[in-house]
Amino acid sequence: MSTYLAATEATFVLPAPVPTITASSQPLSLGEIASWCDEIGAEVDAAAQAAGYAVPVPASAGAYAQVRRIVRTGVLAEILGVLAPNVPGPGGKLTLASEYRRDYDETLRLIREGKLPLVGAAVAAGGAGRELPRSFETSNPGATIGGASPILSTRQEW
Repeated sequence: MSTYLAATEATFVLPAPVPTITASSQPLSLGEIASWCDEIGAEVDAAAQAAGYAVPVPASAGAYAQVRRIVRTGVLAEILGVLAPNVPGPGGKLTLASEYRRDYDETLRLIREGKLPLVGAAVAAGGAGRELPRSFETSNPGATIGGASPILSTRQEW
């Protein structure tokens, strides 16, 4: 398991109405936030693995910063859900906690479905990994079927 985010890093970006979090603060301590960092990191790894990526994403990979941001969003959703569940989000339409939760859940869904690439992340060993759709002509340049091009002309009248 990889820890993408330290508990103290998550607290640096909390909005002003949220009280300071310490090792002994109540109702939430840095130890509890550290657990969330690990749990949410594992959840992001599971989504990435389901999409064919090798996990954990190493710090040397281009996707590492992207994964850290996703984990931070998930952790902030948890923190705000406990400490500031009623702080309004942008435009006052939703609470900030629900905005972070919605963004995190949507990001995980997109990763699992292969619609959000983790740029620079390695493909899982032993698997085919993610494959992009390709046309016959792209996959087989210059190929013919029975001497004719397999591509239909859209300019012909049928």
